Amino acid sequence: MSGQPVQAYISEHLLRPLGMTSTTWDYQQVPAARLAHGYGAPTATGPGPEEPLLPKGESFAALGGLLTSVEDFAKYLAF
Repeated sequence: MSGQPVQAYISEHLLRPLGMTSTTWDYQQVPAARLAHGYGAPTATGPGPEEPLLPKGESFAALGGLLTSVEDFAKYLAF
């Protein structure tokens, strides 16, 4: 046990050493033009509703909770 929140541990021991500078836990740190939004299942009358963004990945950090770029994700995959 590190005594750190999971986000802090992952950021310190994985993200920073890998140079993943476009990866964050907080969607508010992502420029609006770069932020992809999720949508629910389509309805009979049209596209599904936009899903709400979750704050700072806190609830689902262990399941993912990160926002990243393709370039940063490639760094993680290469690791």
